[in-house]
Amino acid sequence: MRTTLKGAILACLFLLPNLSPLHAQTTLKSQNPTNTELIKYLSDVFGTDMPHMYAIFSCESGRMQWRQDGSVVRSTTKDVGIAQVHLPIWKNKADELGLDIIGSWKENILMARHIWEVQGLTAWVCFLKVA
Repeated sequence: MRTTLKGAILACLFLLPNLSPLHAQTTLKSQNPTNTELIKYLSDVFGTDMPHMYAIFSCESGRMQWRQDGSVVRSTTKDVGIAQVHLPIWKNKADELGLDIIGSWKENILMARHIWEVQGLTAWVCFLKVA
């Protein structure tokens, strides 16, 4: 039996404690994570690479999913959210995985985990600035 990439990612997400998309939706929209929440979640998602991802997301988005007016953080290059997920490349995959990368900072980070597995740290421009 052949396992699809989607099935493998979803299986991993549901096997890891507190990382399922259902758990990710517990944060209210427009509420950015506290520094403590973000560090804990990044540790859960990225393990020992947490410090790299923290530095990258600090550079990319200022560690914010939403601006003060409640709008999602967007770049001029069509990247969104705390992890600055590039919509032209990753929106369809996020939808396929059932991840709301605009409405949930946790799901934005879960998508970043997938990107990290596919492309590594170099997927983010800020990697060169913080490496």
